[in-house]
Amino acid sequence: MAAATEREFLASPLPIAGGRVIVSPFQFHTTGEDNLRISGWSSLSDVVLVLHGRRFDDQGAQHTFGHRVPLSGDRLVTTADFALGSGYLVNMVAFTEGTAPKMGQVFASIKLIRGLSGATILIGALLQGYLTPTQVLAWPGSPLVNSHDGEGAFRVVAGTNPAAGAEISETVPTGARWQLTALGFTLTTDATVATRQPNIIFDGGGPTDMFRSANPGTQPASSANRYHFAVGMPLDTVISGTTQLAGLAASHILLPGHRFRTATGGLAAGDDYDTPTFTVREWLEVD
Repeated sequence: MAAATEREFLASPLPIAGGRVIVSPFQFHTTGEDNLRISGWSSLSDVVLVLHGRRFDDQGAQHTFGHRVPLSGDRLVTTADFALGSGYLVNMVAFTEGTAPKMGQVFASIKLIRGLSGATILIGALLQGYLTPTQVLAWPGSPLVNSHDGEGAFRVVAGTNPAAGAEISETVPTGARWQLTALGFTLTTDATVATRQPNIIFDGGGPTDMFRSANPGTQPASSANRYHFAVGMPLDTVISGTTQLAGLAASHILLPGHRFRTATGGLAAGDDYDTPTFTVREWLEVD
Protein backbone atom coordinates (compact mmCIF):
# COMPACT_ATOMS: atom_id res chain seq x y z
CA MET A 1 0.00 0.00 0.00
CA ALA A 2 1.44 3.31 -1.06
CA ALA A 3 2.19 5.83 1.66
CA ALA A 4 -0.27 8.68 1.93
CA THR A 5 1.05 12.01 0.77
CA GLU A 6 -0.05 15.42 1.87
CA ARG A 7 -1.51 17.65 -0.81
CA GLU A 8 -2.19 21.36 -0.64
CA PHE A 9 -5.18 22.85 -2.43
CA LEU A 10 -4.83 26.57 -3.01
CA ALA A 11 -7.78 28.90 -3.40
CA SER A 12 -8.38 30.27 -6.85
CA PRO A 13 -7.92 34.03 -7.11
CA LEU A 14 -11.11 35.95 -7.82
CA PRO A 15 -11.03 37.95 -11.05
CA ILE A 16 -13.17 40.70 -9.50
CA ALA A 17 -10.65 41.07 -6.67
CA GLY A 18 -7.78 41.88 -9.03
CA GLY A 19 -6.52 38.29 -9.10
CA ARG A 20 -6.00 38.16 -5.33
CA VAL A 21 -7.03 35.44 -2.87
CA ILE A 22 -9.35 36.98 -0.24
CA VAL A 23 -9.86 35.36 3.13
CA SER A 24 -13.43 36.62 3.72
CA PRO A 25 -16.23 34.03 3.50
CA PHE A 26 -18.03 36.23 0.95
CA GLN A 27 -21.45 34.88 1.84
CA PHE A 28 -23.18 37.63 -0.12
CA HIS A 29 -22.49 38.71 -3.65
CA THR A 30 -24.54 41.86 -4.09
CA THR A 31 -26.00 43.27 -7.26
CA GLY A 32 -27.07 46.83 -7.82
CA GLU A 33 -30.48 45.79 -6.51
CA ASP A 34 -29.21 44.52 -3.13
CA ASN A 35 -29.14 46.98 -0.23
CA LEU A 36 -28.79 47.26 3.54
CA ARG A 37 -31.64 47.61 6.01
CA ILE A 38 -30.55 48.91 9.43
CA SER A 39 -33.06 48.61 12.28
CA GLY A 40 -32.56 49.61 15.89
CA TRP A 41 -34.47 49.67 19.18
CA SER A 42 -33.40 51.69 22.23
CA SER A 43 -34.73 52.39 25.72
CA LEU A 44 -32.48 55.47 25.94
CA SER A 45 -32.73 58.77 24.10
CA ASP A 46 -29.91 60.32 22.04
CA VAL A 47 -28.43 57.01 20.93
CA VAL A 48 -27.07 56.66 17.38
CA LEU A 49 -26.66 53.25 15.76
CA VAL A 50 -23.50 53.22 13.62
CA LEU A 51 -22.54 50.72 10.91
CA HIS A 52 -19.12 50.69 9.22
CA GLY A 53 -17.94 48.20 6.63
CA ARG A 54 -15.86 47.30 3.60
CA ARG A 55 -16.72 45.79 0.24
CA PHE A 56 -15.19 45.04 -3.16
CA ASP A 57 -16.91 46.30 -6.27
CA ASP A 58 -17.13 44.27 -9.47
CA GLN A 59 -13.85 45.77 -10.72
CA GLY A 60 -11.94 44.59 -7.64
CA ALA A 61 -11.61 47.98 -5.96
CA GLN A 62 -12.12 48.09 -2.21
CA HIS A 63 -14.54 50.62 -0.72
CA THR A 64 -15.45 51.57 2.85
CA PHE A 65 -18.93 52.69 3.87
CA GLY A 66 -20.55 54.09 6.98
CA HIS A 67 -24.15 54.78 8.03
CA ARG A 68 -25.63 56.44 11.12
CA VAL A 69 -29.22 55.91 12.32
CA PRO A 70 -30.48 58.02 15.29
CA LEU A 71 -32.77 55.90 17.49
CA SER A 72 -36.00 57.15 19.04
CA GLY A 73 -35.41 56.10 22.66
CA ASP A 74 -39.01 54.87 23.13
CA ARG A 75 -38.23 51.17 22.51
CA LEU A 76 -39.93 51.38 19.10
CA VAL A 77 -38.11 50.39 15.93
CA THR A 78 -36.24 52.91 13.78
CA THR A 79 -35.42 51.60 10.29
CA ALA A 80 -33.39 53.06 7.45
CA ASP A 81 -32.44 51.53 4.08
CA PHE A 82 -29.15 52.33 2.34
CA ALA A 83 -27.83 51.59 -1.15
CA LEU A 84 -25.00 49.06 -1.15
CA GLY A 85 -23.78 48.68 -4.72
CA SER A 86 -22.66 45.59 -6.62
CA GLY A 87 -19.74 43.43 -5.53
CA TYR A 88 -18.86 41.48 -2.39
CA LEU A 89 -19.17 42.35 1.28
CA VAL A 90 -15.88 41.96 3.18
CA ASN A 91 -16.79 42.87 6.76
CA MET A 92 -19.06 45.10 8.88
CA VAL A 93 -19.10 46.33 12.47
CA ALA A 94 -22.01 47.92 14.37
CA PHE A 95 -21.83 49.96 17.60
CA THR A 96 -23.48 52.96 19.25
CA GLU A 97 -22.57 56.61 19.73
CA GLY A 98 -24.13 59.40 21.79
CA THR A 99 -25.65 58.35 25.11
CA ALA A 100 -23.78 55.27 26.33
CA PRO A 101 -26.25 52.40 26.92
CA LYS A 102 -25.83 49.37 29.13
CA MET A 103 -25.85 45.97 27.50
CA GLY A 104 -29.51 45.12 26.93
CA GLN A 105 -30.71 48.67 26.24
CA VAL A 106 -29.99 48.87 22.48
CA PHE A 107 -30.78 46.13 19.97
CA ALA A 108 -29.78 46.17 16.30
CA SER A 109 -30.68 44.13 13.23
CA ILE A 110 -28.80 44.48 9.92
CA LYS A 111 -30.37 42.74 6.94
CA LEU A 112 -29.84 42.44 3.21
CA ILE A 113 -32.84 43.39 1.09
CA ARG A 114 -33.66 43.37 -2.60
CA GLY A 115 -34.88 46.81 -3.66
CA LEU A 116 -34.55 50.22 -2.06
CA SER A 117 -37.85 52.03 -2.54
CA GLY A 118 -41.40 50.71 -2.61
CA ALA A 119 -41.77 46.97 -2.09
CA THR A 120 -38.60 45.20 -0.90
CA ILE A 121 -37.71 41.56 -0.34
CA LEU A 122 -35.70 40.27 2.62
CA ILE A 123 -32.90 38.04 1.32
CA GLY A 124 -30.36 37.79 4.15
CA ALA A 125 -29.62 38.44 7.83
CA LEU A 126 -26.15 39.75 8.68
CA LEU A 127 -26.10 41.09 12.27
CA GLN A 128 -28.56 40.90 15.14
CA GLY A 129 -28.11 41.46 18.86
CA TYR A 130 -27.49 43.89 21.71
CA LEU A 131 -24.59 46.33 21.51
CA THR A 132 -22.91 49.30 23.21
CA PRO A 133 -20.13 51.72 22.21
CA THR A 134 -17.50 49.12 23.20
CA GLN A 135 -19.34 45.79 22.85
CA VAL A 136 -19.86 45.63 19.11
CA LEU A 137 -21.54 43.35 16.61
CA ALA A 138 -19.23 42.16 13.81
CA TRP A 139 -19.83 40.39 10.51
CA PRO A 140 -18.47 37.86 10.00
CA GLY A 141 -18.22 36.55 13.53
CA SER A 142 -21.14 37.60 15.72
CA PRO A 143 -24.04 35.15 16.10
CA LEU A 144 -27.62 36.20 15.41
CA VAL A 145 -29.13 36.77 18.87
CA ASN A 146 -32.78 36.93 19.96
CA SER A 147 -33.85 40.05 21.88
CA HIS A 148 -35.00 37.85 24.78
CA ASP A 149 -31.58 36.24 25.19
CA GLY A 150 -29.01 37.29 27.77
CA GLU A 151 -29.17 38.86 31.21
CA GLY A 152 -31.31 41.82 30.25
CA ALA A 153 -30.62 45.36 31.42
CA PHE A 154 -30.94 46.02 35.16
CA ARG A 155 -32.92 49.19 35.87
CA VAL A 156 -33.82 51.00 39.09
CA VAL A 157 -37.10 52.84 38.52
CA ALA A 158 -38.90 55.48 40.55
CA GLY A 159 -42.57 54.71 39.97
CA THR A 160 -45.73 56.82 40.21
CA ASN A 161 -46.81 58.33 43.51
CA PRO A 162 -50.52 57.42 43.93
CA ALA A 163 -53.07 59.78 45.45
CA ALA A 164 -54.25 59.27 49.02
CA GLY A 165 -56.55 56.26 49.25
CA ALA A 166 -55.26 54.83 45.94
CA GLU A 167 -53.18 51.73 45.29
CA ILE A 168 -49.72 51.59 43.69
CA SER A 169 -49.96 50.50 40.04
CA GLU A 170 -47.10 50.18 37.55
CA THR A 171 -47.46 49.12 33.89
CA VAL A 172 -44.78 47.59 31.69
CA PRO A 173 -44.13 50.08 28.86
CA THR A 174 -44.61 49.31 25.17
CA GLY A 175 -41.58 47.54 23.74
CA ALA A 176 -40.32 46.18 27.07
CA ARG A 177 -40.32 42.83 28.87
CA TRP A 178 -39.79 42.98 32.64
CA GLN A 179 -38.87 40.69 35.46
CA LEU A 180 -39.52 42.41 38.78
CA THR A 181 -36.68 41.61 41.18
CA ALA A 182 -37.25 44.07 44.07
CA LEU A 183 -39.90 46.58 45.16
CA GLY A 184 -39.96 49.01 48.08
CA PHE A 185 -42.53 51.51 49.35
CA THR A 186 -43.89 53.15 52.50
CA LEU A 187 -47.54 53.11 53.57
CA THR A 188 -48.74 55.81 55.97
CA THR A 189 -52.14 55.05 57.47
CA ASP A 190 -54.73 57.52 58.73
CA ALA A 191 -56.61 57.32 62.04
CA THR A 192 -59.29 54.94 60.77
CA VAL A 193 -59.33 51.97 63.14
CA ALA A 194 -58.54 48.97 60.96
CA THR A 195 -55.60 46.74 60.12
CA ARG A 196 -54.03 47.15 56.68
CA GLN A 197 -52.34 44.33 54.77
CA PRO A 198 -50.45 45.26 51.55
CA ASN A 199 -50.03 42.52 48.94
CA ILE A 200 -48.66 42.60 45.37
CA ILE A 201 -50.79 41.46 42.43
CA PHE A 202 -49.54 40.77 38.89
CA ASP A 203 -52.08 40.98 36.08
CA GLY A 204 -52.30 41.32 32.32
CA GLY A 205 -53.69 44.85 32.43
CA GLY A 206 -57.18 43.70 33.33
CA PRO A 207 -59.11 42.45 36.35
CA THR A 208 -57.82 38.86 36.24
CA ASP A 209 -54.89 38.15 38.54
CA MET A 210 -51.97 36.15 37.14
CA PHE A 211 -50.02 35.92 40.40
CA ARG A 212 -50.12 37.30 43.93
CA SER A 213 -47.25 37.87 46.34
CA ALA A 214 -48.78 37.85 49.80
CA ASN A 215 -47.58 39.69 52.86
CA PRO A 216 -49.00 38.07 56.03
CA GLY A 217 -48.03 41.05 58.20
CA THR A 218 -50.51 43.78 59.12
CA GLN A 219 -50.27 47.49 59.91
CA PRO A 220 -52.40 49.47 62.41
CA ALA A 221 -53.92 52.94 62.12
CA SER A 222 -51.82 56.12 62.44
CA SER A 223 -48.53 54.47 61.52
CA ALA A 224 -45.89 54.45 58.77
CA ASN A 225 -44.47 51.09 57.70
CA ARG A 226 -41.78 50.36 55.12
CA TYR A 227 -42.28 47.29 52.88
CA HIS A 228 -39.69 45.48 50.77
CA PHE A 229 -40.52 42.69 48.33
CA ALA A 230 -37.58 40.88 46.71
CA VAL A 231 -36.73 37.69 44.84
CA GLY A 232 -35.21 35.14 47.22
CA MET A 233 -36.81 36.48 50.39
CA PRO A 234 -39.06 34.28 52.56
CA LEU A 235 -42.80 34.81 52.68
CA ASP A 236 -42.65 37.40 55.47
CA THR A 237 -39.89 38.68 57.73
CA VAL A 238 -40.24 41.59 60.13
CA ILE A 239 -36.96 43.49 60.55
CA SER A 240 -38.41 45.91 63.07
CA GLY A 241 -41.86 47.03 64.09
CA THR A 242 -42.15 49.27 61.03
CA THR A 243 -40.18 47.37 58.35
CA GLN A 244 -41.30 44.15 56.68
CA LEU A 245 -39.85 41.92 53.96
CA ALA A 246 -41.70 39.57 51.63
CA GLY A 247 -40.81 37.38 48.65
CA LEU A 248 -41.38 37.61 44.88
CA ALA A 249 -41.53 34.85 42.26
CA ALA A 250 -38.04 34.17 40.88
CA SER A 251 -38.88 34.05 37.17
CA HIS A 252 -42.23 35.74 36.59
CA ILE A 253 -42.08 37.62 33.25
CA LEU A 254 -44.27 40.63 32.53
CA LEU A 255 -45.02 41.60 28.92
CA PRO A 256 -45.96 45.06 27.56
CA GLY A 257 -49.21 46.23 29.17
CA HIS A 258 -48.93 43.85 32.13
CA ARG A 259 -49.05 45.40 35.60
CA PHE A 260 -47.95 44.90 39.16
CA ARG A 261 -49.95 46.69 41.83
CA THR A 262 -50.77 46.70 45.50
CA ALA A 263 -54.00 45.22 46.81
CA THR A 264 -54.37 46.41 50.39
CA GLY A 265 -56.76 44.82 52.82
CA GLY A 266 -58.45 47.50 54.97
CA LEU A 267 -57.15 50.46 52.91
CA ALA A 268 -58.78 53.70 54.14
CA ALA A 269 -59.46 56.90 52.20
CA GLY A 270 -56.71 58.80 54.00
CA ASP A 271 -54.03 56.11 53.69
CA ASP A 272 -51.11 57.21 51.54
CA TYR A 273 -48.48 55.25 49.62
CA ASP A 274 -45.29 57.09 48.71
CA THR A 275 -43.46 56.77 45.37
CA PRO A 276 -42.47 53.12 44.92
CA THR A 277 -38.92 52.25 43.89
CA PHE A 278 -38.36 48.99 42.06
CA THR A 279 -35.66 47.06 40.22
CA VAL A 280 -36.35 45.16 37.02
CA ARG A 281 -34.47 43.16 34.45
CA GLU A 282 -35.58 44.58 31.11
CA TRP A 283 -35.39 43.05 27.65
CA LEU A 284 -36.55 44.79 24.48
CA GLU A 285 -39.62 43.35 22.74
CA VAL A 286 -38.45 43.43 19.12
CA ASP A 287 -41.36 43.09 16.69
